[in-house]
Amino acid sequence: GDERFAIAVAPLAEGFFWQEPEEQIAIEFVTETELFATSPTARRRRKQEQVSDVNALIKDLSELKEGDPVVHVNHGIGRYVGLMNIDL
Repeated sequence: GDERFAIAVAPLAEGFFWQEPEEQIAIEFVTETELFATSPTARRRRKQEQVSDVNALIKDLSELKEGDPVVHVNHGIGRYVGLMNIDL
C-alpha cells in the first residue's frame, strides 16, 4: 500500500494522532513507552541491575568450591565444576 513509517527521536510523554483533512494526510505518533509498555528509564535501570560488579563477581568466584550449586541467569541451576584458563 501507500503506508509509510519513520523513526524519530523526540521528547514525547505520550503519542497522538494528527490529521490534515484537506490533503487526506494522517500521522500517528507512538512513544517508546507505548511500544514497550515501560518507560525508557525503567528499561535502562533493569539492564544496569543485570550488570554485575566485577569485584563482587571475583569475590563470589573465589568462594565457590567444586560441586557447589549455582544459578545462571540464562541457563538455570547447575553445579560449579571449576574454571579453566583459555589462551586466545
